[in-house]
Order: sequence, then C-alpha cells, then structure tokens
Amino acid sequence: LALTSHALTGDIVTDRAAAQQTAMKLVELFKRQGYQENYVNGNFDDYVAIGIGKTPMAFIYENQLVNYALEKKGVGADMVLLYPQPTIVNKVVFIAASERAKALADLLARNAELQRIAVSYGFRVADTSVFMQAVKPTGLAVEERITQVIDPPSFDLMAEMIEVVTKEMAQ
Repeated sequence: LALTSHALTGDIVTDRAAAQQTAMKLVELFKRQGYQENYVNGNFDDYVAIGIGKTPMAFIYENQLVNYALEKKGVGADMVLLYPQPTIVNKVVFIAASERAKALADLLARNAELQRIAVSYGFRVADTSVFMQAVKPTGLAVEERITQVIDPPSFDLMAEMIEVVTKEMAQ
C-alpha cells in the first residue's frame, strides 16, 4: 500500500485527507487481486507451491526468496527477484530495555556467527559481502546495495489507508 500510494501520487502521503483519497483510488487494485492470505508468507507460499498459474507475480520481502534459495540451493529458472524503484526497506529495530538486552544487541550487531545465522534466513547484515557471498552459490540475482529507497507514510497514515481499503473490500 505504501509503494502503490507513492506510485500513484509520486510522493509520500503526508496528511489524513490525502491518505483517505489515495486509499480510495487504490481500492480497486486490491479488489482485483482477490482474496489474499492475512499473513506475510501467504503470497509467497502460493507462489512456490502452486506456481505461476495462481501467482504469476508476488510482492514479497527479499529475505523470503533469499531464504528459499539458500534452503533449496537455488531457485527455479522462472523465478526472478525484481526490486521496485523506488522501494521501501523494512528496518528491524532492537530496543534494549536492560543491560543484558544491550549486551544482546551488541552481540547481534557484531558477532560473526549470529550474522551468518541472520544471513541464512535471508536477512541482510551490516557487512554486505557476507550476504552476497552466501547468496552467490544459489544463482539468485540480488542487488548488492538497495539505493532507491523511500520512507513509507507515517504509522498513523498507513493505518488510515489500511482502514479505508479494508472497509471498502468488505463491501
């Protein structure tokens, strides 16, 4: 929804009226997609299990296909990872609420073994070369650096747009 709103308006939605208006314009796009699973892996699971007939193209997280490629030692010849431009990067934030949590945060950020584990699940780490080396044997083409990035609308405006789309989808 964040990317489609940017594609439609050419900018980030910054106020409630624009959020509602943009969401109303995008409702038809979501209706035409039909029923979608309400969990993050639904689209991707259909894509790998059922194939192109059900899901010719799926909007997924990069780590989903990278993880799949790492587990399967490659991907099918008809599987291609495309990066929308611009795109959105989901930043995973760790909030340390105690000294022990701060120590864990430091380990997650600096420990080579934990970095390798994160990469084995398809996640990028600070050292891009670790990610690229892990993915290379799979034959999956990934961007070394994600550079064409936009920020999504604020949490409140995203919630507003989701509410509008959800309400309209129910009709």
